[in-house]
Amino acid sequence: YQRRVHGDLIQMKFNNIAPRPREERTAMKHKETIEKTNLAERKGGFHSSASEEIHNPDQKSTFFMGEAERFDRDYVVHEKKEREEKFAKKMVEIEKRKYFYQTIVEWNSWRGI
Repeated sequence: YQRRVHGDLIQMKFNNIAPRPREERTAMKHKETIEKTNLAERKGGFHSSASEEIHNPDQKSTFFMGEAERFDRDYVVHEKKEREEKFAKKMVEIEKRKYFYQTIVEWNSWRGI
């Protein structure tokens, strides 16, 4: 196929792709089969990038953590402490404002005498 662009004759090329059989087209509708074919066509095959040592570390390694230790988290105590600190800061700010306004009122009352 030839086409003129800005006065020049350019040869256009098309990539002809062989048609897929009906079975392959219906299989490509399923996400799992698409993922499997993509994995199979990959350079490394079915190897995953994450190694097995990360998910199942040796008990002697620094990554190892027992199941009881993994799930023994007491976040409620931590959150309560944060809320109490935030509340205490708020109360200090309120006391400062209260003291400031009381001094203004007292100052104005002394001014009027």
